[in-house]
Amino acid sequence: MQSRRVDFWKFFTGQTISVLGSAFSGFALPLLVFQLTHSPISLAITTFTFALPHLLFGLFIGAWVDRVDRKRLMITVDVLLALVMLTIPALAWMHLLNVYWVYAVQFAASSLGLIFEQAEFTAIPSLAGGHDLVTANGRINASYQASEVAGPTIAGAIVSFVSVPALLVIDSISYIVSAGALASIKVGFNTADPKTRPRTRILADIGEGLRYVVSHPVLRNISLMMMLFNLVNSTFYAQSVLYAKERLQVNNFELGLFFAVGSVGAVIFSLSAGWLRKRYSFSVVVIGCLAASGLSTIVFSAIPWFWAAMPFLLLREGFGSLLNINTFSLRQAIVPNHMLGRVLSVAGMLAFSAMPLGSLAGGYLIQQTHNVALVFEGMGVLLFMIPLAFAFTALGRADRYLRKPSLATPGPTRRSSAARIELFLTLSPELLSYALQSRVFRHELVVAAHVARLLVLRLHDLALAKRVVGQQQRAGVEMLQAKTEDGPHDILGREGVQQVDEAHVEAGVEPFEALDRVLLQHQRAVTEPGL
Repeated sequence: MQSRRVDFWKFFTGQTISVLGSAFSGFALPLLVFQLTHSPISLAITTFTFALPHLLFGLFIGAWVDRVDRKRLMITVDVLLALVMLTIPALAWMHLLNVYWVYAVQFAASSLGLIFEQAEFTAIPSLAGGHDLVTANGRINASYQASEVAGPTIAGAIVSFVSVPALLVIDSISYIVSAGALASIKVGFNTADPKTRPRTRILADIGEGLRYVVSHPVLRNISLMMMLFNLVNSTFYAQSVLYAKERLQVNNFELGLFFAVGSVGAVIFSLSAGWLRKRYSFSVVVIGCLAASGLSTIVFSAIPWFWAAMPFLLLREGFGSLLNINTFSLRQAIVPNHMLGRVLSVAGMLAFSAMPLGSLAGGYLIQQTHNVALVFEGMGVLLFMIPLAFAFTALGRADRYLRKPSLATPGPTRRSSAARIELFLTLSPELLSYALQSRVFRHELVVAAHVARLLVLRLHDLALAKRVVGQQQRAGVEMLQAKTEDGPHDILGREGVQQVDEAHVEAGVEPFEALDRVLLQHQRAVTEPGL
């Protein structure tokens, strides 16, 4: 246990340093492209090369990572990332650096980073253990968010004294530190030997996830809405450096603060996600956050002063963070656990698919209009209108599609319908009402109620037949005449038959009568169209 804890802290320290270094390169690469070209199209291509690996390899990398030694893979990726990043300062030192090499480095770094992220996500349970998994994820996420805030601020201060390519040397060093920390960890990152893993068809799993997303009304609309969101919103991130430099007239230190403010907003609003979920539905939060992000973008783009615009940038990034948290959580709440991985990979691919096109389209509009503020304002208007359109789809009623907790008790055998009904009749009225909200349970109870009524009628018929046979063995005619003098009866003496029958079947019919009472209380729900 102590050894695992030491290994986790080695991993945590290495990744915190690595993420801080990545924040340096995230600040440096778009600034370097801006210094080399001053072109919005060039900045758009930078975002294009970042998003393209997610579109090309995102569906396959997750499945591939499960088939190899994860720790060895992560160490190899760290070393490769360090070498890739070092090529930019090396070429700059030799005066051979051009923007096309920056594009190539961005594409390679994004591809390698995608591999590392997938391996890291699956490695954390091996390091933390099942009992400390939530705590471990919380610590790692907190360190990442802190690095995203501190990294651009520190980079903006350092770049006042060193060249922009020199910042990538710091990032390369951080990757080497991460690789050393991983190499010092004793525990493996695979719970089972990858060589013993049974072969599965990756394409079949991907196809199943894609069909599930397309056929589900909420998931289909979420994917479409997030695709449109990224189509419009990718321009903001692609042209942030251009906007800050030309519209807000910032220096490099203020540019670092520009990036850091957005991360601060994401951290602050993320802390309110649970509070909002307890008070509002998924639909209200998702649609409201996207609309509020659009309004914040409109106000932000209308303010030409740096310090006055920063609060609205904080709001914009905060609402965007809440949007991502709730759309991800909504997918988790809807999708069955065994389908979650492939559905999320399909959803991620669909969301990233629009980013390359959106970034290029935004760069083209800015180059044609020569007015980055106008393009940002139009982007804000579109971000406000997109969620309003989806409010009238299944996404506007998303909470109706959430999976209900199972009321069945675990056991080695499958319960019969009669056993389930007996279980329901022993539950409290509140749990019965909750169970009846499920279409499957309601359907089963309705069928059982009809069977119960048929059973009661059959018992009546059997008792009646037995009565008739008994009467035929005696002087039936005289007995019927005697009964006729006592009161109105039918020819078979049905009143007597019913009395005998009810006495015998009363105990057996009582559970079904209780079932009928429950069904009558929920008559409107049971007869819902479509059952």
